[in-house]
Amino acid sequence: MALTLGVNSYSTVADADVYFADSLGANAWVNAGLTDKANSLVSASRKVSLYVKGTCKLPLTPPITNLNLIVAVQELALAFLANASLLSSVSTTKVLKRAKAGSVEVEYFAPSSAATALLTKNKVFPDNVQKLLVESECLGSSASISSVIVSGTHGKSNQCDDYGRTQGYY
Repeated sequence: MALTLGVNSYSTVADADVYFADSLGANAWVNAGLTDKANSLVSASRKVSLYVKGTCKLPLTPPITNLNLIVAVQELALAFLANASLLSSVSTTKVLKRAKAGSVEVEYFAPSSAATALLTKNKVFPDNVQKLLVESECLGSSASISSVIVSGTHGKSNQCDDYGRTQGYY
């Protein structure tokens, strides 16, 4: 399937060519052929589309106006061209979610969306792409953490709705 903006890619080859024209470290893009450029953009778009929330998932109706999302895909496409092993790399990082010792149990969480925390810990994307995706506001979803549960007591304790994640209660 050929690259089609909004259907299987967030960026066109022409737009990526303009973006990388004056960039240092973009030799892999500049030296690649048209087919490889298109294929890397489609592959990068597919990978990004797996991790973004619904309003940012492909297919989208052009024009795509989220510049951070477009640049993230272009940078990921460049990374794929520079290092093809990134296409199949899978993190083996284990994330400790819960620790239990006797009757005491602690469940860890991050005060951000579950998707962002997962991506950050598991290094799904290179750092520059991760930063752009976070700034695009396409990461995260309704899966964000909304309450704190403490176990090991006589019951279940929920965080009161009157308090935010950064404000404690006494």
